Amino acid sequence: MVLLTGLTLFISGVALFIYQMLWMRLLGFTEDTSIAATLIALFMGMALGSLLAQWRLKHKLNGLKGFIFTQLLIAVSTPLLLPHLISPEQIEFLYGDIALFLILLVPSAALGMAFPLLTSWLATYKPNNPSVISFLYGLMLLGGVAGLLLNGFYIVPTLGLNGAIYSAAGLNLFAALMALYLYLKIKPSETFSPPLSSQTNTTWQPFTLLIILALIGFVTMGSSVVWSKLISLYTGTTLFSLTAILTTIFLGSALGALFIQPWQNRQKLNRKHLFILLVSLFIVLNITRYLFSEAPNLYSSSQYLGELLNHSDALFFAFMVFIPSLLFGAITALTLTLYCQTPNNIQQKIGAAYSLLLLTTITGGVVTSLWLIPELGSSASLLIFASTPLLLALLVAPQIKPLKNRITRYALLGVLGIASLFIPNIHLPDLFKQHYYRHIDTFPLADFYLEEGKAGVVGFTLHKLKSSRLKVNGLIQSTILAHRTFKGEPSEIVSGALPYLLQKNATNALVLGFQTGITTRMLAKSDLEGVVKTVEPEPKIIDAMMTLNLLVNFPFLEDGRVDIEYSDFRTALREDSEYYSIIVTQAPYAWLTGSTQFYSQEFFNLVKMRLKENGLFAYHFNLLRIDTQALKSILKTFYSVFPTGAVFSDLYHGNLILLGGNHPLIMDFEKIQAYYKLDSYYLSATAGEMLRFGNIRSPLELPRSLLFSSKDINQRVKEADIITDRNLLIETHIKPLSEKLPEGEKDPYKFIRELMQKIH
Repeated sequence: MVLLTGLTLFISGVALFIYQMLWMRLLGFTEDTSIAATLIALFMGMALGSLLAQWRLKHKLNGLKGFIFTQLLIAVSTPLLLPHLISPEQIEFLYGDIALFLILLVPSAALGMAFPLLTSWLATYKPNNPSVISFLYGLMLLGGVAGLLLNGFYIVPTLGLNGAIYSAAGLNLFAALMALYLYLKIKPSETFSPPLSSQTNTTWQPFTLLIILALIGFVTMGSSVVWSKLISLYTGTTLFSLTAILTTIFLGSALGALFIQPWQNRQKLNRKHLFILLVSLFIVLNITRYLFSEAPNLYSSSQYLGELLNHSDALFFAFMVFIPSLLFGAITALTLTLYCQTPNNIQQKIGAAYSLLLLTTITGGVVTSLWLIPELGSSASLLIFASTPLLLALLVAPQIKPLKNRITRYALLGVLGIASLFIPNIHLPDLFKQHYYRHIDTFPLADFYLEEGKAGVVGFTLHKLKSSRLKVNGLIQSTILAHRTFKGEPSEIVSGALPYLLQKNATNALVLGFQTGITTRMLAKSDLEGVVKTVEPEPKIIDAMMTLNLLVNFPFLEDGRVDIEYSDFRTALREDSEYYSIIVTQAPYAWLTGSTQFYSQEFFNLVKMRLKENGLFAYHFNLLRIDTQALKSILKTFYSVFPTGAVFSDLYHGNLILLGGNHPLIMDFEKIQAYYKLDSYYLSATAGEMLRFGNIRSPLELPRSLLFSSKDINQRVKEADIITDRNLLIETHIKPLSEKLPEGEKDPYKFIRELMQKIH
């Protein structure tokens, strides 16, 4: 029956971690607050549920009966509530974070009740088993590992978000049926009812244990956030790499809790063992810091971003995070066990202790993401986390007797603390210079910019004394010429010019993404009446553009022609009250985690909501690692919202520009000719010079970049699926970066060439 109980919680754990990953994707699209708000709402609901479970257990609730009820409640509430709240726009419509918390309250509270209820019941069924908590906690995390793997590699790519919700609800229903079998199989006389007067071991100070539990939860999640960020620089920021990283971390925690269980059965673990585990964690975390500092040496000159996901060297990163994760799981399980100790105390305390663990865990994740990394950097954050176990060991040491042993332990902690100061810090500039910027040429007046920001590691470098490249996490975002900064990516120039030149009476513009400022400059140099508003989620990108003393070349940033807003795109579109004649955006690479928010039908509808009746939207994206099927879905999704328009190209650089609106395009050659003759005081560069650098040397050559109309497209993508926030079609379709580029019928360039031949 013990194994069957563990299997029941294992299945519930599978569903729990599927929900956690789903709610981050369903409701946490935006960078600024939605992800944090979603996780906080989820974990607060679980914490409240855990406290509710303790309150009911104190009132003699049968834990198994309560577990059955919670699983049924989850199975019913999640399919009813969550599929109707896929996008953050819907949450905002329902009054924001308060609505989010209320919507998640019922299922999240039920999820939080599951572990305390089942642990309490098993403790009464096996009252002389001191390892109940470690056993069930480990199996719940092991179920989480299965949930992460199923969700990331099969359920979401195959069934989409809605299918994943119903799959998880089905698992909760199955767990309820298994618990019902246990409830009917075991007679009430077979369970042990502990007296309320049961005494606890008072030699342990409960408050000290709660401090250890809280800080270990904080450090576990905080370290996981930093590890995931650093490893993703090598494996790529994809749905698959994120799943692999999280799976490794949670597998280690699960096995750590399970490995400590046999020791608890053979001997009574005490403060001495907890001290040893904390010291071991301190040593291992500092070794991990050192290994991360040496990680760049893994890369050879032939390896690039993302290749290690399917490379044998990825085992190096798995080993680095797996060992400390083992200790995290073991310490958490042991601390919970020592705090509760007896069957009666499990009923009286497990809910509050588990609630504290949940709250400090999410606090560690949010604080690390939103404050520690942006303010202190990854290296300093890991130093803080690695030092915490040493401080916790100091809390445990005074309770160790005799005095001689206590002095020995103080001396050991002092030596270890001093030794950790000599471990080299993780220096990201060295990492990137060695591998992502191997062919950099610099001159004395040029500064190499490399800073950690919200979006990742932002770099700006000079190549061959001419081309300056803006990169995020090693991926090229944009390029300009250092000596003539109005010359940049041709597609960025054209995407800014087209919506202006192909409509009459354009008055204002919105640019989503500053990049190197080319598109913003293009529109600022026109005769638009209003200000060109530019939304940039990453402030470090603007900082990077100033590193080569180029401020004199960006006067439009200071003369009132441009308004910069630091926000994510969807939040800016939701909260903006202005309507625009022109909206331009450059979508991220399609394989990146979260790319759906820029390719989905919901995103395009948000843009359309901010577009004037006669306005035009220019959508610029790169074809790298996009196959024909994904391209067809992007085209169909875009033109399902903007029925009229055309496809323009800069195929030499692998870029497409989709132009869309509500009215047919009008090419006014007189306006275009006048635009070519506009004079400017910005480096004596005319608007025509920028267009000529974009391979449009005269007004008559503008149609040369036209591939085909939206009508031509719609006739040839009928079989394609529309990308939505629900199905995550684009990022789940793109395979890991180390795979070969699309060939044959999957090659998008072949599809475009064949389509052009048929049309022209």
